[in-house]
Amino acid sequence: SEVETRAVITFLLSHPNIYVVNSMDTSVPMHLRPPSTSASEERMYPEDLSWYKHFDELGKKITGYERAGDVYNDYGSGNPLFGHGPDFGYWYYGAIWYGDEIWNNARFRDYNNDGDTTQIDVLIWDEEENEGAGFKEWKPAKHPVYGDIETGGFDLKFFSQNPPARYLEEWIRNQALFNLEMIKHLPEVDWEKIEVKKIKSYKTDSADYKLTVSIRNNGRLPTALRQAQLVKIVREDRIEIEFDTTDAVSEKPGFRIIEDKKAGRQNKERDRESNADDNLKEFKVSGTIPFIQGGGISGTEFVIRLYDRQELKGRASFYSTRGGILKDREFVIR
Repeated sequence: SEVETRAVITFLLSHPNIYVVNSMDTSVPMHLRPPSTSASEERMYPEDLSWYKHFDELGKKITGYERAGDVYNDYGSGNPLFGHGPDFGYWYYGAIWYGDEIWNNARFRDYNNDGDTTQIDVLIWDEEENEGAGFKEWKPAKHPVYGDIETGGFDLKFFSQNPPARYLEEWIRNQALFNLEMIKHLPEVDWEKIEVKKIKSYKTDSADYKLTVSIRNNGRLPTALRQAQLVKIVREDRIEIEFDTTDAVSEKPGFRIIEDKKAGRQNKERDRESNADDNLKEFKVSGTIPFIQGGGISGTEFVIRLYDRQELKGRASFYSTRGGILKDREFVIR
C-alpha cells in the first residue's frame, strides 16, 4: 500500500490545482472527513469548517446516509485515529477532502426485533434479498502451515466491504452524485471589468492613467481555503498586465508603471522610455489580489504614466492555483 499511497501524494503535490477529493472507503455508511485527532472546532479555521459542515448536510440529503462528520468525534467517539487520508487532505493540502464510507454492510433492519442490528439480521437479509450469496458455509480445509482449518463466512469484498453486484449501482450512484455536487461548488472566475481612466495630465505632454482590473467568482467556494493559504500549497491570486511595445506611434513612446502600494504589487517602479535601444518586445507587471469568495469580486489598480504618445495597447490575465486562469483580455490606454 505504501507504493500506491506515495503515488497519490506525488500526483497531488504536482497538481496543486486539485480542490476537492474523496478517497472513498467501504462500510458504515457515512460522509467522513477531517480532523481525526481533535474536535473540528478546536483545530480548523471557522470559514473552512463551515464549508465542511455544508457538505456534511448536503451529502446526507443526496445519499441518505444518516451520519456525516469528522473522524475524531463522529466516527471515533472522541478517540483519535492516526494516519487518516483526509487529515493530509486538509492540514497539508488545504482541500475539501472526504473519505466516505459507502456501504452499510447489509445492516438494513432489525429482523428479529431484539433491539439491535446484528449479524443474524445481516444473514436474514442475505437469504431473503441476496439469494444467500453473501455468506459461504464453513468447510474443512488443509493449510500448509496451520494444518486443519475451516474456510467460509461472509464474502469480504463483495458483501462485507462492498455491496453485492446487484445492489452496487444504487450505492455508487448516490455517492457519485455527492462527489459531482462538490465539483459544482468549485470556483468559476470571469472578468468583472477592465476600466481605464485618465487621472492627471502634465505640461510635458504626459499623463497618468488608472487601470482597474477586477475578477468575479461565479462559483460558490473561494479561490482557496484559508488552510491552503497557510501551508502555501497555492500561490496568491494575481493579475498580470502586458504591454506590446512594438507598435510605437512616436519616436519616443515611453511609459512608466507607477507603484501603488495599496494594490499589493511586488514589482518595483520600472521605466520604458524607449524600445529603440534593446530587444525588449513586451513589458509585464503583476499585482496580487485577495482570494475571491464565492459570488465575490476582487481586483487591483495599476497607475500608468504615458510620455509623448497617443495610446498604449495591453492585455490583462488572471492566474489562480485553484480558481482558474483567464488570458489576454485586451485594453487600450488613450
